[in-house]
Amino acid sequence: MKTLYQRMSKEEKKQLKEEYKKTEVGKEVLKKFKISLIMFILTYIFSIYLIIDTYLNKRSNAYYLYAGAIIVCVIVCLVNYRKNYQRILNDYAINKNKNKNK
Repeated sequence: MKTLYQRMSKEEKKQLKEEYKKTEVGKEVLKKFKISLIMFILTYIFSIYLIIDTYLNKRSNAYYLYAGAIIVCVIVCLVNYRKNYQRILNDYAINKNKNKNK
């Protein structure tokens, strides 16, 4: 089942995001999302470093497993980041429509 946010056109989504960014809650949520995104990127860079270091120094395969696990965790976190952001925007759109109808 599609959510209200998924059924919106591109222009409506863009306008909703801009409106949400202007609210106090939106500012705080986006700040936390940006911090988590930076942490995901740093973790991804660290896993790439582990792979390169293991390859250049001919270490055991354990480092490949650690790096692979880190990459998978980062990908899962990024997917969850995107899903949570869409869920928050959908809740905001629903509440906005409820307030208009009252």
